[in-house]
Amino acid sequence: MSIIQTIRDKATWAISIIIGLALIGFLLMDYGKGSNGGASGTTVGVVNGNDVEAAEYEKQIKAMEDQYQQMGYPVNDMMRQNIRDQVWNQIVTENSVEEQAEKLGIAVSPKELDDYLFGKNPPQDFARNFSNEQGVFDANAARTAIANLRKEKNSEMTANFNNIYLPALVKNRMQEKYASLLSGSVYYPKWMVEKLNSENSAMATVNYVAIPYT
Repeated sequence: MSIIQTIRDKATWAISIIIGLALIGFLLMDYGKGSNGGASGTTVGVVNGNDVEAAEYEKQIKAMEDQYQQMGYPVNDMMRQNIRDQVWNQIVTENSVEEQAEKLGIAVSPKELDDYLFGKNPPQDFARNFSNEQGVFDANAARTAIANLRKEKNSEMTANFNNIYLPALVKNRMQEKYASLLSGSVYYPKWMVEKLNSENSAMATVNYVAIPYT
């Protein structure tokens, strides 16, 4: 009996040690996930393997809220939620689409940006600020206003235009070029196009009888 009791005692200690090591391993694994593979206390998420810092996320939200307030939009709870979603989507795009666009050598030159601002199809919000009474965009007035704005180097409006508005336009233009490149690389056979057109234009007549549950 003493031999059996000795085996039982040793087995109890062994099982206790194994359970203890398993718990320590589980805690270390959880810690590793929090610090590397998932969001921690200083991050709000991970996009394309890159941590999104909470401080930077809130900073971008505050900057966009200030921009909307300067444009005269009321920043209520619904608007704040929309801004948070907009900033998050922008971060996702920056860490995915823009990375691929840069690898492909897609860029926006100063000349292209100038044409984007003062050409035939300027951004809607930009064109709205420099339209005449008939609603026609005045490129000359826009050029003059921007030239005067850039002379005021210490102006907050100039800083917002150079550091927030223009970079956002460049990113948007890069995304448009990347999307255009993808759509241009997709090929649909003629038979598939005809089949889709036929199915979309097909009509059907249906008769049905509704039987109440009662």
